[in-house]
Amino acid sequence: MGFYLNKFSICGVKNIQEQIEFDFYKKGIDKNFDPSDYRVKAIYGENGTGKTAIVTGIQILKEIALSQNYLYERKNTQFLEQIMNKKQNKISLTVNYICDKKVPFIELRYSAELERNNSEFTIAYEQLDCRNANTSTNLFKNLYTIKNGDVLNIAIDAPQNEYLTKSTMNLLKKSSFTSRLLDLHEGIKETSFSYYALLFIIAVLETVTYLENGDQHQNYLFRKGLDFRMSAKELTEIDWMDEFKNYEKINSAGYVFVPVELLSDYKKTIRRMTDFIRIFKKDLKNINVLERIDGDMAKCSLEMEYSDYSVDYEFESTGIKRLVNIYEVLEASSHGAIAFIDELDANINGVYLSKLIEYFILYSKGQLCFTCHNMAPMEVLSSNKLSIDFLSSYNTVEKWVSKGNSSPENFFKYGMINNIPMNIEASDFLGVFGE
Repeated sequence: MGFYLNKFSICGVKNIQEQIEFDFYKKGIDKNFDPSDYRVKAIYGENGTGKTAIVTGIQILKEIALSQNYLYERKNTQFLEQIMNKKQNKISLTVNYICDKKVPFIELRYSAELERNNSEFTIAYEQLDCRNANTSTNLFKNLYTIKNGDVLNIAIDAPQNEYLTKSTMNLLKKSSFTSRLLDLHEGIKETSFSYYALLFIIAVLETVTYLENGDQHQNYLFRKGLDFRMSAKELTEIDWMDEFKNYEKINSAGYVFVPVELLSDYKKTIRRMTDFIRIFKKDLKNINVLERIDGDMAKCSLEMEYSDYSVDYEFESTGIKRLVNIYEVLEASSHGAIAFIDELDANINGVYLSKLIEYFILYSKGQLCFTCHNMAPMEVLSSNKLSIDFLSSYNTVEKWVSKGNSSPENFFKYGMINNIPMNIEASDFLGVFGE
């Protein structure tokens, strides 16, 4: 595993009015850093506490960091208007990544804050810091700080500082400095600044999300960022082109348009997906890719083939469609990516879900974080470190800590988790259905 998400804090998205922080690793990073026991985290909570907001926040951070045009597109600002907490009128997001490709390990801390003024959104604050994480006492050093569109600091020599400052003038209220680096990298020498900035961009690329009806495509980064990613001599041992293909597939649901040059790779993904779906539905014989070539693009749809009949993907059961939709994010996590899935348990049998999570605990090379309502996986999660967090309606995160033979399921179900009383009885429903 090359990158590991160590911390994530969020404020101002949906119901999350106060800043909350999620820890993915034990306190303190040092030369003995080993994330192998901390690969999985499930977030539980009552309805409406903001579980979906966690995955939404990660997706927004990715968009801000990597897309220059995100705040210029009306569909995105309309979305932000709907999901921004109405009392906050700003969204604050911070991530801490660990890069463990080399010793000493590197920790990167990125913060971004969006502000709303009527229907206009701007980037009020952006900052990237780094430190050698071989000891917990090493302090973060600032790589760049942007406030209200003005460059406060860039940790680079004077000529390049001037070049970057002038090149981004009057642009940084709507586009992040990070996203502008994707276009400006040719004017930057191979320095520690460019190396750390590159690491952060790759770490964000390595973070994938699944939200119901969300856009899983990130072709912008593929088009704009590939040369920049490959420019760091220190990372040439990794074929990021292949990694990108594994992690950022074109959505395989319904009709998709696949570049002809990637069609063979896409079909290999579908074959692996077939093996995955067959675990849940034994009588599935194959998933066929129906293609129509038009120039350099192939218009593809999926057909589910069974022993004595076939069905178009669009008419498949809700549960199977859900498994198809989340497969590529799960595959990415298995290969080393940092994956966030909202409501992983939707339409999945609890027994199968528990075994799937157990696979990621035992065999995955990446991280898997998901929101969940189904309590069946708690048994397998409870023996793993920092694997269960409870999100309360008071904007607090309660970590599950082993309590002898007590189970997290019983603590949660009987209202024994701090700030989550679960004070509900069957009799509470009397009269609400018009009896």
